[in-house]
Amino acid sequence: MKVKKVLLTTAALTLGLVATSLTSQGITQTAYAFESGWQGNNFFKADGTQAKDEWVEYNGHWYFITPNSVYAHDTWKGEYYLKQ
Repeated sequence: MKVKKVLLTTAALTLGLVATSLTSQGITQTAYAFESGWQGNNFFKADGTQAKDEWVEYNGHWYFITPNSVYAHDTWKGEYYLKQ
């Protein structure tokens, strides 16, 4: 049992050193993958950030996202009336 504990500790420390070494050399790996889409009234882009104060296209439709990160509806945006 003691040998198993020592091996696990050694493996964990080795992985930690390798990860630190790779990060210090500028080698990183993204652990998360994002898909653009809606979460409630908020739209998230493919990079995982919320859309703010911009037009987004989703499933062939265009939406204007307000600075508060919600989609605008029942209002005018320039020459376009945004319905729900």
